[in-house]
Amino acid sequence: MYKKRRLRIATKKLPFSVAAAFAAGILSFIVFAGMCVISVINLGNAGQIVGIVPIIMLAVNVCAFFVSYQNLKREDVKKGLVSASAFLNGGMVIIYLVLYLLGFYMMFR
Repeated sequence: MYKKRRLRIATKKLPFSVAAAFAAGILSFIVFAGMCVISVINLGNAGQIVGIVPIIMLAVNVCAFFVSYQNLKREDVKKGLVSASAFLNGGMVIIYLVLYLLGFYMMFR
């Protein structure tokens, strides 16, 4: 049989780092919602774990945001998931920072 040879044009790809950054943003959002529920159930006295886990997730979100931002500058990457990842991780960073600023304000008031 005769096989046609096709000219392969380079297409845009989705790097694993972008998918991992998006997954980290989704995980962070789920953790944030879970910590809010735990805090409400315990009437604000949920303990240190509710304060430590979001700090770890904040660090993960900062790293994931920088990965997403670096991939926004590349031209051979699909922009949809990269933009969503940058938006999600950047939003979670802002939410965590506001949450901690409010906590420090109420603690030292």
